[in-house]
Amino acid sequence: MEDDGVLHSLFSFSGCSHHGKISLKNGKYKIYISKANYQPVIKEIVVSETNRKIDLNASLEPVKTIEGVTISGVQKRFIKSESDKTVVFVDGNDILSNGSAYEALTKIPGVIVTPNGYIAQNGKISAIYIDGEPSSISGEDLNNYLNSLPANSIEKIELIYSPGAKFSANTSGGIINIITKSKNTKGINGSINTVNTVNHNYKNASSLQLNGKYDAVSWQFLTGYYYNEGDQRTNVKSVYNLQSTTSALNQEALNLFLYRGTYARTGLKYTFKDRSSINLNYNFWINGHNPSTTGNIFSENYTPEIRNTSLSSTHTKNTSNELILKYKQNLDSLGNNFQLTAYGQEFNSKYFGNVRQFSTTDLYSIIQSDKNVQNYYVKNDWEFKIKKYDLNIYFGGRYGDFQAERLGKYNINNPDPVIFENINFTSEIPFNYNEKNLAAYISLNKKIKKFEFGGGLRTEYYDIRSKSDPNEYIVKTNYLKFFPNLNVFYKINTDINVSLSYSKKINQPNYNDLDPNINNFNNSYFQTVGNPFLNPELVDNYQAKISAFDYAYLSYNYSFERSKNLTVIENDGNSLSSIQTLKSFSNVKTYSLNLGLPIPFALFTKGVAFFKNGNINPDKVSFLFANFGYNKTVFDDSSILVPSNKATWSFYAYSQIVLPKNFKFNAYYSYMSKGVFNIYDIRKPVQSLELTLSNKFFNNSLNCIFSVQNALNNSGLNAMLYNQNLTTSYNRIDEKRMYRLSLTYTFGKYKTTKNDDVDINTETKSVDSSKSIGK
Repeated sequence: MEDDGVLHSLFSFSGCSHHGKISLKNGKYKIYISKANYQPVIKEIVVSETNRKIDLNASLEPVKTIEGVTISGVQKRFIKSESDKTVVFVDGNDILSNGSAYEALTKIPGVIVTPNGYIAQNGKISAIYIDGEPSSISGEDLNNYLNSLPANSIEKIELIYSPGAKFSANTSGGIINIITKSKNTKGINGSINTVNTVNHNYKNASSLQLNGKYDAVSWQFLTGYYYNEGDQRTNVKSVYNLQSTTSALNQEALNLFLYRGTYARTGLKYTFKDRSSINLNYNFWINGHNPSTTGNIFSENYTPEIRNTSLSSTHTKNTSNELILKYKQNLDSLGNNFQLTAYGQEFNSKYFGNVRQFSTTDLYSIIQSDKNVQNYYVKNDWEFKIKKYDLNIYFGGRYGDFQAERLGKYNINNPDPVIFENINFTSEIPFNYNEKNLAAYISLNKKIKKFEFGGGLRTEYYDIRSKSDPNEYIVKTNYLKFFPNLNVFYKINTDINVSLSYSKKINQPNYNDLDPNINNFNNSYFQTVGNPFLNPELVDNYQAKISAFDYAYLSYNYSFERSKNLTVIENDGNSLSSIQTLKSFSNVKTYSLNLGLPIPFALFTKGVAFFKNGNINPDKVSFLFANFGYNKTVFDDSSILVPSNKATWSFYAYSQIVLPKNFKFNAYYSYMSKGVFNIYDIRKPVQSLELTLSNKFFNNSLNCIFSVQNALNNSGLNAMLYNQNLTTSYNRIDEKRMYRLSLTYTFGKYKTTKNDDVDINTETKSVDSSKSIGK
């Protein structure tokens, strides 16, 4: 022990008393006394010339448990503001845990789904992490996986707007980190979950989670299956400014989707007597996509007139295998540790699509695409806590090798339907991508009275090579960059705090976005391709935030991107055809403001006396939580034709009403105004409403939830895209009102064992990020 009040020596007791001699300087000390299944006690003592005996007698109160739930007497909090992130607790929060992980994410204030399907916070697309590491999947695969993962398997979600040096620099839009549960006690515990959703389509997501511990061995197993039918109607009107006329092409389509897949996440951990441990994790998923589209196409003011019908269908099968080996050595009892991680992943995808166009001249097209991705890395991390100076130091290094190859084969707009029977291709595009990355990083965190300072520096070396010609590189570059970050956290009092943060980040274009192969082909007038000449996105992020009682907050965010890659639709000015791709824009500024206000209904009946209790459990009171958001993007690049820099306003509100017999009624409402989001001119407000009724039975073991989704029956998007020679009006209507029944049964003891979690972590490049505004 030292006279700073921090315990530097640990004693174990086999009985009820302990006798021993230690050398102490004169001063004040704090002694932490704990015992398994008992509430800990902190005793303060004074050592002086006249008082040299330490009295360790203490009365420990046993922890009371009811049906496996630990009651500690600490008030429940669902939101926590920290110096570098905001933590939203999902476990026990009926607002967020009554659905899928995807729904939990999109219900968090400030988190939205962009017009082209990405998840964003503060107006910027964010990287999705799972258990502290980047998700190995993206795009539709990630959305379907999150929709199949039950929210009750999540412990908490961290919103990290300015990630520190220990995170990859490839996070220009911040990080949304999903922390899954890992509850290990002697024996077996777990949960079974099934979610069934119906309208004129049917959806099912079922999962099983098991956790166990025996002596030094703990393990976790999570598996699930999902079946997802869906439909979507789109109406796209493209107005072309041709050489001498203004013509239009209308495309009306009914899109039917069928996704199905299964996944398994496993973890096995062995803890040695010296508190070192070794983890072995294996993750597997396989899925299939079978979308089909029926479309009608007709022209206006164009000769010869275009009027035809198109039928397209595709089949995709994806398989991923991940293996992670992790060794952790606790260097002492103060939290100093070392960790070594080795990771490997292999991803394979097989795609086949066919398109039929019926008109004066019938046309037939087939596309085949095979893709293979290999991702490997090793990294080491060191953490030291210097208690005397209240200083934490974290440093490490990483080396990664990422390789992707894809071969696209095509036979497009062939008048002979025999190509469907005798498969043959007339052209092909090979694409290869390799990225080697070497990184070193250090971060420090220091507390000084009410201040907490954090800062770090990450250095990354990139060697990137991509080519679509076997003998010629399209991109061949290597460079070294430095990425600093800084945050300051000031605790005004126990309830109010202020934080400031800055970080420099980069976002390397995903290899799918660079791939010149066709990603989407529904007819001969519109297709989606990659752009091999995209620039990396370099961005400076700034944030200021004040929080009160954790639930009320006001935040301001500003980012400056020297380069930003956005989806555009282009035309050559000579025909009624267009291509959706990505384009780099320079000097893009994004401003966002968020205000969150909790309003307990008891405030209107009890007044401010309601807060004098000081032990408010949001799970037991009726309340309304409202969030107001503002987002504005400003482009300096005059080549982009955005009609204005009009901002979008958003409003999120969720409410809980506690009913008799332990029933709860929850409502979630979101609204986004008209305005410009990035380059999408939102023409009609976007809004949604979800209503939920829930209760728990059989001593809280069975959780039953009935929900009405899209209760207003108006989900969709109406937006405009502007570019040279072309103005595109896009209108999408999603599925009609849906009814959902969710059942979750939990069994076994649920008590988290500190420092005994089974980590199921991955650090990968995204294996599929293809997105389209038409999806």
